[in-house]
Amino acid sequence: LASFYFYFPKSNLIGVDNNPFRIRYKSNRVRVIYADISSNTILKNLSYHLNKKFDLIIDDCSHKLIDQILCFKENFKNLKNNGIYVVEDLNFPEIHPMYNPTKETTDLKMILKQIQRKDKISSKLILDSEIELIKDSIKEINFYKGIGENSEIVFIKKKWCIFVYFLKEFSKNSSFLLRIIPPVAENPPIEPSDLITLWHGIAKGILFCAHIFPTCRGDNLNFFAISPYDFVL
Repeated sequence: LASFYFYFPKSNLIGVDNNPFRIRYKSNRVRVIYADISSNTILKNLSYHLNKKFDLIIDDCSHKLIDQILCFKENFKNLKNNGIYVVEDLNFPEIHPMYNPTKETTDLKMILKQIQRKDKISSKLILDSEIELIKDSIKEINFYKGIGENSEIVFIKKKWCIFVYFLKEFSKNSSFLLRIIPPVAENPPIEPSDLITLWHGIAKGILFCAHIFPTCRGDNLNFFAISPYDFVL
């Protein structure tokens, strides 16, 4: 935290540690939280508590296989558009048995390689729907060798994208999910008129889906991907 504090003098930093006695830095720009990231429930609660989007998220935690996957699954969505997610010592579960005590067969490195190759991904730690959201959100993945001989690091960049989730109940036990993804651009020129057009299109899409799929069940959630180019006023 101290190094980032001086390297990014205009930044605000949040550090998460499972040992409160390891926390040694205080500043108006540094906030430190005591939490156990090995708990999926705690990770979700932490996201809800912070309620922020970040330019940079670095996982330099336990390096355990399960923890790496759970952290990535929960925190990648907390990046801003064009934000970067970093995992240090990515390959530790691959080369050190102590970081994979449950002997899982699929680690985060394998998942990211499969995303690069556009292969089918299967992991009991991530739902298929979560995998699809992650795949749609990734702009690029870059692997590097760390300073240590057996250390690897990965940088995962998030696309510029807007995700709009709309969940509406048509009756007590039925619902649908609408997802709108505009075209991706490095520095997209979004004018107020474009946003108005997009939101009008969203309303049209909602009404269309409600008309075509009036009985879709909440226990078998339906998924729609719609391009804003489909929205013509």
